[in-house]
Amino acid sequence: MDEKPRGTMQDALNAFLAERPKRPVSPSSADAGQPPPPALPATVAVGAGKEQLITAYDRLVEHEATKPRRWQLPTAAKWKRFIQPAIITTSVVAMGYLWLGKPGWLYPTVDPIDVPTTQLKANQTLVATSLLVQDFQRKYGRLPSVLSEVGVDIPSVSILADSNGGFRLVGGLANRPGTIRVVPGFPPVLEAMGR
Repeated sequence: MDEKPRGTMQDALNAFLAERPKRPVSPSSADAGQPPPPALPATVAVGAGKEQLITAYDRLVEHEATKPRRWQLPTAAKWKRFIQPAIITTSVVAMGYLWLGKPGWLYPTVDPIDVPTTQLKANQTLVATSLLVQDFQRKYGRLPSVLSEVGVDIPSVSILADSNGGFRLVGGLANRPGTIRVVPGFPPVLEAMGR
């Protein structure tokens, strides 16, 4: 079989362009007077031998092999991937501790009120208890039946309701009980202590 030698790709392109009929091209205002773009050089000849094709393919494979793959691309440091999960985990644990653990620095406990031993402490106890009872009355619209409803358990102090919507707290020292009278809209009045 007789085989003709074949030319390069550039020769084939030039031959194709020579045989093709030329159309009249109206120059636009943008490319008027500009030269046509240069022809691209051919890298592999048309009809080239197997060796040239294999060589071109090998070069392409080598070129692709040198490109970094996705898993080879530089990534952030490994510790940076754990920042967001660590923040979320720490926040959840902290919220659980604050909600379920009820730490003392956030939820302080109230020390129990002792039975007063001096006249000054007895007066302070009556005034503080009257403020707690007023707050309870404002919140619930009624007086507490016993002082333990307001969180105070003092055996020497008792509450008595008045007809004007107020109340009296009687108590203090065992030998000198005192009274504090509270009328809604007026400040509490500490009445004279018994003799």
